Amino acid sequence: MQNRLLLLLFILFMFACAHLKDARQAYNQKDYQRTIRLCRAHIKQDSTDADALLLLSRTYLNLDSADQSLHILFRVKTLENRSKQQNTALSDQLRRHASKTNNRSEAIALLMEAESADSLNRSVLDTLATLLISQNEFQKAKERLYRLADLSQDPLSCLNRINLIENRQAFAVSEYEQGMAALKSGHKEKAENHDHQRRRLRHRGRHLGSAQRRRRWPGLRLTPLRPCHRPKNC
Repeated sequence: MQNRLLLLLFILFMFACAHLKDARQAYNQKDYQRTIRLCRAHIKQDSTDADALLLLSRTYLNLDSADQSLHILFRVKTLENRSKQQNTALSDQLRRHASKTNNRSEAIALLMEAESADSLNRSVLDTLATLLISQNEFQKAKERLYRLADLSQDPLSCLNRINLIENRQAFAVSEYEQGMAALKSGHKEKAENHDHQRRRLRHRGRHLGSAQRRRRWPGLRLTPLRPCHRPKNC
């Protein structure tokens, strides 16, 4: 009985391997519908096969079914005991998804998922650093560039990009300080103008009130007004 069970499992495994092999051939021939059928047949036999799921996700992406493709990729991400090659493939496919979206925040989120799948993927680190710089996330971009410099055969280009970021940060700080100084100066000038207008209106109101009282009570004796020390240009 035990031997029969082992034989049955072996036959199922061979069928599954045949399905995946045929699916890869169909993918290379760009027969995507057949690839999907074979991948799904294989996944029914082994739902935790990361290679079959990655191939299925890549096929859906080629058919512009980005949502289905991304759903499968996150399913792969939940699998345990993935090989290094599978992690790299997962990271690359998430980077492809990020390159197809026009929403920068969404692209950054996808690239961070790709980075968590394979933190040594240089293409992911490079693209992520570029997007973070465009969003003024300078510190996060520098962290990726330092890591990329350690992995790259040409670390000098990464260090040059870090220097450019630091110069941009210094310029941004200087611009902010100048803006705050101009804002404070503008507030002070505005307050002085308001105070000047208030003095003019008060002085005008006193004279208008005196004239109205004279017309209403001609015999009324008014106390003289105190002189208004107003500016000459009032």
